[in-house]
Amino acid sequence: RVGDGRFVKEVALPDMLFIQDGQGNYSEIHAADPERLYSPIPTQLGHNIRDVMPAEIAEQRIQLLQRALTSGQTETFEYQLPFPDGLRHFEARS
Repeated sequence: RVGDGRFVKEVALPDMLFIQDGQGNYSEIHAADPERLYSPIPTQLGHNIRDVMPAEIAEQRIQLLQRALTSGQTETFEYQLPFPDGLRHFEARS
């Protein structure tokens, strides 16, 4: 049990976990290695994905979020982002 009254179930978490609303606003970000993030947590937290990610990726992610919210089904999206050391591959699930 967490001090604020919430209960926590022990689960395996991915390397990165982003909590967003249906419009793409980040409310929580968890990263095992923050250096692997596209941009630092403070530039993402409380902001919209459209302000953080490349436009094409942001729009696809928002569509994914909205489909998942509408259908109640898990949606998966694979994408690449440019980093100084080359392209990195990611998978998003909503």
